[in-house]
Amino acid sequence: LGESIAEYRGRLFIGTEGAGNVFVSSYNRAGFAMTEPVKAGPGEKVRFAVDAIVPEKTSLEIQFRKAETPELLNKNTFAAYSPQDNKMVEYKNNSGKTNWVQWKIVMKTEDPLQSPRVRSIKTLK
Repeated sequence: LGESIAEYRGRLFIGTEGAGNVFVSSYNRAGFAMTEPVKAGPGEKVRFAVDAIVPEKTSLEIQFRKAETPELLNKNTFAAYSPQDNKMVEYKNNSGKTNWVQWKIVMKTEDPLQSPRVRSIKTLK
Protein backbone atom coordinates (compact mmCIF):
# COMPACT_ATOMS: atom_id res chain seq x y z
CA LEU A 1 0.00 0.00 0.00
CA GLY A 2 1.26 3.46 -0.85
CA GLU A 3 1.05 6.24 1.71
CA SER A 4 1.10 9.98 1.28
CA ILE A 5 1.46 12.97 3.58
CA ALA A 6 0.59 16.49 2.45
CA GLU A 7 -0.03 19.89 3.98
CA TYR A 8 -2.88 22.00 2.64
CA ARG A 9 -4.05 25.30 4.20
CA GLY A 10 -2.30 24.61 7.51
CA ARG A 11 -3.71 21.09 7.90
CA LEU A 12 -1.85 17.82 7.63
CA PHE A 13 -3.48 15.13 5.44
CA ILE A 14 -2.34 11.51 5.78
CA GLY A 15 -3.79 8.90 3.45
CA THR A 16 -3.35 5.31 2.37
CA GLU A 17 -3.69 4.67 -1.34
CA GLY A 18 -5.31 1.23 -1.28
CA ALA A 19 -7.89 1.70 1.45
CA GLY A 20 -8.77 5.27 0.45
CA ASN A 21 -8.65 6.43 4.06
CA VAL A 22 -7.73 10.04 4.77
CA PHE A 23 -6.91 11.32 8.23
CA VAL A 24 -6.83 15.08 8.80
CA SER A 25 -4.86 16.65 11.58
CA SER A 26 -4.18 20.28 12.30
CA TYR A 27 -0.87 21.34 13.76
CA ASN A 28 0.20 24.26 15.88
CA ARG A 29 2.65 26.62 14.21
CA ALA A 30 3.82 27.91 17.59
CA GLY A 31 4.04 26.82 21.19
CA PHE A 32 5.84 27.93 24.34
CA ALA A 33 7.22 26.86 27.69
CA MET A 34 7.82 29.11 30.73
CA THR A 35 10.00 28.86 33.80
CA GLU A 36 8.65 29.38 37.28
CA PRO A 37 9.37 32.90 38.60
CA VAL A 38 12.84 33.21 40.16
CA LYS A 39 13.80 35.65 42.91
CA ALA A 40 16.97 37.68 42.20
CA GLY A 41 18.37 39.74 45.06
CA PRO A 42 20.45 42.88 44.54
CA GLY A 43 23.67 42.00 42.67
CA GLU A 44 22.56 38.41 42.00
CA LYS A 45 22.86 36.73 38.61
CA VAL A 46 20.27 34.29 37.28
CA ARG A 47 21.08 32.20 34.21
CA PHE A 48 18.68 30.39 31.92
CA ALA A 49 20.03 27.49 29.86
CA VAL A 50 18.25 25.76 26.99
CA ASP A 51 19.39 22.57 25.28
CA ALA A 52 17.42 22.33 22.03
CA ILE A 53 17.57 21.03 18.49
CA VAL A 54 16.27 23.61 16.00
CA PRO A 55 15.82 22.09 12.50
CA GLU A 56 15.43 24.11 9.30
CA LYS A 57 12.10 25.94 8.94
CA THR A 58 11.77 26.11 12.72
CA SER A 59 12.83 28.69 15.29
CA LEU A 60 13.26 29.15 19.00
CA GLU A 61 13.14 32.56 20.70
CA ILE A 62 13.96 33.32 24.33
CA GLN A 63 11.76 35.96 25.98
CA PHE A 64 12.10 37.59 29.39
CA ARG A 65 10.14 39.63 31.93
CA LYS A 66 10.92 41.06 35.37
CA ALA A 67 9.18 42.91 38.20
CA GLU A 68 9.64 43.75 41.88
CA THR A 69 6.91 41.32 43.06
CA PRO A 70 5.41 38.07 41.71
CA GLU A 71 2.03 39.84 41.38
CA LEU A 72 3.53 42.58 39.20
CA LEU A 73 5.46 39.97 37.22
CA ASN A 74 2.18 38.39 36.11
CA LYS A 75 1.02 41.77 34.80
CA ASN A 76 4.16 42.40 32.72
CA THR A 77 4.48 41.16 29.16
CA PHE A 78 7.37 39.13 27.82
CA ALA A 79 9.86 40.75 25.42
CA ALA A 80 12.53 39.18 23.24
CA TYR A 81 15.73 38.77 25.22
CA SER A 82 18.86 40.14 23.67
CA PRO A 83 21.36 38.81 22.82
CA GLN A 84 19.77 35.65 21.43
CA ASP A 85 22.16 32.73 21.41
CA ASN A 86 19.46 30.15 22.24
CA LYS A 87 21.73 28.35 24.67
CA MET A 88 22.41 30.48 27.74
CA VAL A 89 21.19 33.91 28.78
CA GLU A 90 21.97 35.78 31.96
CA TYR A 91 20.23 38.46 33.99
CA LYS A 92 22.13 40.46 36.61
CA ASN A 93 20.04 42.46 39.05
CA ASN A 94 21.70 45.87 39.20
CA SER A 95 18.58 47.64 40.51
CA GLY A 96 19.47 47.61 44.21
CA LYS A 97 16.08 46.00 44.93
CA THR A 98 14.88 42.41 44.79
CA ASN A 99 13.43 41.48 41.41
CA TRP A 100 11.46 38.49 40.19
CA VAL A 101 12.41 37.20 36.73
CA GLN A 102 10.84 34.71 34.36
CA TRP A 103 11.86 33.30 30.98
CA LYS A 104 9.74 31.93 28.18
CA ILE A 105 10.81 30.04 25.07
CA VAL A 106 8.66 30.38 21.97
CA MET A 107 8.98 27.57 19.44
CA LYS A 108 7.74 28.05 15.87
CA THR A 109 7.58 25.93 12.74
CA GLU A 110 6.69 26.41 9.09
CA ASP A 111 6.71 22.64 8.44
CA PRO A 112 4.12 20.31 10.05
CA LEU A 113 6.68 17.50 10.02
CA GLN A 114 9.36 19.49 11.91
CA SER A 115 9.44 21.09 15.33
CA PRO A 116 12.10 22.50 17.62
CA ARG A 117 12.88 19.86 20.22
CA VAL A 118 13.73 21.14 23.69
CA ARG A 119 15.74 18.56 25.61
CA SER A 120 16.17 20.56 28.79
CA ILE A 121 15.53 23.93 30.38
CA LYS A 122 17.44 25.00 33.49
CA THR A 123 17.37 28.09 35.67
CA LEU A 124 20.68 28.52 37.49
CA LYS A 125 21.72 30.94 40.23
